[in-house]
Amino acid sequence: MNRLNIAWKTALGSTLAFVVVELIFATLFTDSVLPWTPADTQLTTPPSPVMTAYGCADKVCAELPTTLVGRIKVNSAINKTLTWRTLEDELSYVQHGGEWCPQDSPALCLPRHKVAIIVPYKNREDQLLVFLHHIHPFLQRQQIHYGIYVVEQANTTKEFNKGRLMNAGFVEAMRQHNWTCVIVHDVDLLPENDLNTYRCDLHNVRHMTVAVDRYQYKYVGPNVASIWK
Repeated sequence: MNRLNIAWKTALGSTLAFVVVELIFATLFTDSVLPWTPADTQLTTPPSPVMTAYGCADKVCAELPTTLVGRIKVNSAINKTLTWRTLEDELSYVQHGGEWCPQDSPALCLPRHKVAIIVPYKNREDQLLVFLHHIHPFLQRQQIHYGIYVVEQANTTKEFNKGRLMNAGFVEAMRQHNWTCVIVHDVDLLPENDLNTYRCDLHNVRHMTVAVDRYQYKYVGPNVASIWK
């Protein structure tokens, strides 16, 4: 993982609902326990064909698609030419709300994993632009069905309440879709290898950031994790 070393000055003005990453159990942050039930990792019945603009999707996406490239050169520098307008044009194929599914793309396959990515956010607009620019193509190479939820704290004068934002993002994500996996993501973390697939392990929390550049790629504790719903 590559961690961006930048700060931004103003809060993001508009409400966003799309993004990834850092999950710890809700009990670490609130007095309530969110209900979780295990989901199966494998399709138990043959998929029903789905007609899309690209044709008929009648096969399941590979567990490790040929579109994966492995180690990626990450550019974490702030690009002043990257704006919300240019990002929207670049990601025009992403559905409104930050959702993408491989059956609605030239991959034309049915996803094995349905993943909600929750990003707690406050006052880091430049980092958010870089993150979205990087993460969408990264996830699409993995051929998963995903939705990115950027959860912004309304009162920017108060201390950043990451736990509440995680819980609010979870509730909103599950209200919109029956996701089978949830990943909570820091906005300043950029994955460096797409073989680190954004999916969940059955029954277990999956720690996804075992090595970060800031700490010379030595283990320092969880920054990104996933859990089955």
